[in-house]
Amino acid sequence: MTSLNTPSFRPKEPLDREGKVSRIVEFIEKPDQPQTLDSDIMAVGRYVLSADIWPELERTQPGAWGRIQLTDAIAELAKKQSVDAC
Repeated sequence: MTSLNTPSFRPKEPLDREGKVSRIVEFIEKPDQPQTLDSDIMAVGRYVLSADIWPELERTQPGAWGRIQLTDAIAELAKKQSVDAC
């Protein structure tokens, strides 16, 4: 994960840190008002996910720009099980 002042999208501040691995507790895809977020961490587009992501993608409704967003599916998955980032 990378810090950036004005990202297009970013995960909410991780819940805990173990070395360089952090737990994702919330993803916010392309926030309308990034200055209101309480984190300066962003996702940079490389993912290694379990097969559990596929059912979440099937249930995900179009979001930003009218498209199904992978980060929306990751956010839903994070509500049900641990999703970690490094």
